[in-house]
Amino acid sequence: CATASGIQKGNAVQKRIRVNGIARRVQDLVGTLSAVLFTAEDIELIFGSPSGRRRYLDIMLSQLGGRYVGSLSRYQRVLTQRNALLRAIREGKGSETELAYWDESLCNEGAAVLGARFDAMADLRSLVADAFVRLEAVDELDVSYVATADFDVRPTPQTLADALDASRGAERGAGMTLVGPHRDDLKLVMNGVEMAKHASRGQARLAALSLRVAEAKLLEARRGDPPVVLFDDVLSELDDRRRDLVLDEAVAHQQAIVTTADLAQVPAHHLAAARRLRVDEGEVVEEVAA
Repeated sequence: CATASGIQKGNAVQKRIRVNGIARRVQDLVGTLSAVLFTAEDIELIFGSPSGRRRYLDIMLSQLGGRYVGSLSRYQRVLTQRNALLRAIREGKGSETELAYWDESLCNEGAAVLGARFDAMADLRSLVADAFVRLEAVDELDVSYVATADFDVRPTPQTLADALDASRGAERGAGMTLVGPHRDDLKLVMNGVEMAKHASRGQARLAALSLRVAEAKLLEARRGDPPVVLFDDVLSELDDRRRDLVLDEAVAHQQAIVTTADLAQVPAHHLAAARRLRVDEGEVVEEVAA
């Protein structure tokens, strides 16, 4: 059981988190309950910016526990300081000798973040491909990690350090760090063609759903218990056959919540087996099937 409360201190409110009655940091709350959220906006995982795809990885990996959340948080803090120093150097107000301190921390935490991402990609790639086949059954989908730092087998602090050295001149001009996990991306390719450039909305919708289905499978495999899956109005742009396939994926999990504004979008056999709740003027009311 997790609870959150706010303590008023002057003009500020201080958050307090407890899990089973024991005080915890906000960071420690991540992953207490694993959940996967499917929304209509997930199409941006295909057409949107790299930051959205990195966020997809970060949320998934943060729910697995371990040192990922801490490494990512420390990496982002060091990155902020390093970028500030690079801007100062560009303006003639800082010294490049100061970069060595930030470089070491950035490379250590960055290698931990990248290592966790690459471990996940080893499983995620096949899970995404399998989910796409189940939902689409015609085309083949491949997802790969696109890193800004070159390495042979596995990222290390040294490979990141080498990448920073190689980009030093460009960093001076840009006033920012140009390589590292904060600049990496996922590339989705369908039948040899990059989806971000050539996919239809329907294909992109199914690819995004495949990413979420794979996320749920990976969380269950790594944590040993299934996540709660939440489908928020994802049926409206699908045909009847694919609505049925998507709901098959949902009900394969122990706890699944599916929202829709139109019950006619839910196949009859799924509707008959579901517990139905209606939001009516801000109140949740249980419906009894006729």
